Amino acid sequence: MHRFAMRVSRDRAFVPAIPMVVVGALRAGGSGKTSVTLELARIFLGRGLRVAILAYRMGRGRRGADPDFSEVGDGDDWRLFSEEAVMLRRDTGARVFATRNRAYAWKRLHQYDVHGGRSFDLILSDDGFQDPRLDGAFRILLEAPGERPGLFDLLPGGHFRETRACRRRADLILQGPYQEGDLGEAREGASAYRFVRRIFLPQGLDRGRRWIAASSLGENSGFLACLRGAGINPVAVLEGRNHAAPPLGIIRSLEARFPGAGILCTRKDGVRWEGPDSPLPDFRVVDQEIRLETEIMDRISAYFRRFRGRAS
Repeated sequence: MHRFAMRVSRDRAFVPAIPMVVVGALRAGGSGKTSVTLELARIFLGRGLRVAILAYRMGRGRRGADPDFSEVGDGDDWRLFSEEAVMLRRDTGARVFATRNRAYAWKRLHQYDVHGGRSFDLILSDDGFQDPRLDGAFRILLEAPGERPGLFDLLPGGHFRETRACRRRADLILQGPYQEGDLGEAREGASAYRFVRRIFLPQGLDRGRRWIAASSLGENSGFLACLRGAGINPVAVLEGRNHAAPPLGIIRSLEARFPGAGILCTRKDGVRWEGPDSPLPDFRVVDQEIRLETEIMDRISAYFRRFRGRAS
């Protein structure tokens, strides 16, 4: 019903002149959408392209700003937009726009003044696979190996947005995140590609200390598996709510239960917890690197060529 309503309301007169790559997933959280978007942004920025990124807007934005389209600044608080929007801005240096309506944002970016009036070469959208109004975009679907959601796995009862049948709408399917050394496993279908996640523990980390793992990705098993693979066995796991401030009551309880334990959190959680007024002085951020198979960029480059051919 949601997809039908969006399809009916789409602007059929709009003809996009800027290509868009959408990174979406079946699972509502923890699939790696933001991480893959960030890696794609780094690749395209390294090639000298002018990249705009669309990110989820949770907050109200600045006073008087367009509720459906706001640019994220360098020093903006995550509560104004979302932790994903602020993290993408900080980690890529690209222009990031927070929105609840990606189709509207796509149109706005065609008139947006950037670099002395020159338009963007590419738009990357963190999420938006389910939006049928993004006609003409290159849709990437992330899925975990063996992930086969059915009707009873969908929200609000489960963690998934659509059944596996939606794979047919994807231009490219990315399976993962795998850990290094796991790429010997067979792919699920010839059209699927893989991405690898590698984590980096904070420099000088005391591995002999007790650590509490904190993750609010929605699906936290991958982060925990990476920690254990790096030799960290958490004494407790704190699973917070997505897009929410740190649950201080639970954290204080865990600190009392495990005196002297530190907190290891994801990069996304670190955005919410950092700052001079942070109530959590003793936490360390675990960073990560995403590596994509080379054929993925070949597929996206082929989309660019087709898009320019249609536009001309």
